[in-house]
Amino acid sequence: MTTTTLTPTNKTRKSRPGAPTGNRNATRHGLRGSGLPPGCSYLASQLTTFRRYLRGLVAERQGNVSIYAEAVIQSACRHEKRALLSARWLRIEGDRLNIDQRSKLLRDEATATDARDKCLAALGLDRQIDPWDAALSQGRIPTIEADSMSTPPQDAADAVRGDVASDTGQET
Repeated sequence: MTTTTLTPTNKTRKSRPGAPTGNRNATRHGLRGSGLPPGCSYLASQLTTFRRYLRGLVAERQGNVSIYAEAVIQSACRHEKRALLSARWLRIEGDRLNIDQRSKLLRDEATATDARDKCLAALGLDRQIDPWDAALSQGRIPTIEADSMSTPPQDAADAVRGDVASDTGQET
């Protein structure tokens, strides 16, 4: 039976500054997406932008992003990825595919888009919010001081007559 001793030449890990390997200090939500096929790395930035936009909308409307909302955002991103990949494969391989294969890709893209839209509806992002209603519900209605307001003319003719009279030096 042989024993091995650790010497500086057979260390498995070099000491380095920073957090230990595998710590979770920087984890935001713990949900991870699967990788993209070769040649599709540009989609990663589009999906990241989409995810950040959704998180921003949810945080703006609800005040924070719950775990459920984060999971729904993850599902929406997966469906968006599926739709983008189907569209890419249809664009690149479309000439070589027969009609059945093309229609399957189109159907796959459409179902992915529908599933993404259902996720957006689950987040409450399918409704357009009136800015005045949002301001009223949050108590952020701007107040206007009476001193800062000037009295507008009665109609456009009064405004024109007032400008003309002041230019000629006559009073009306």
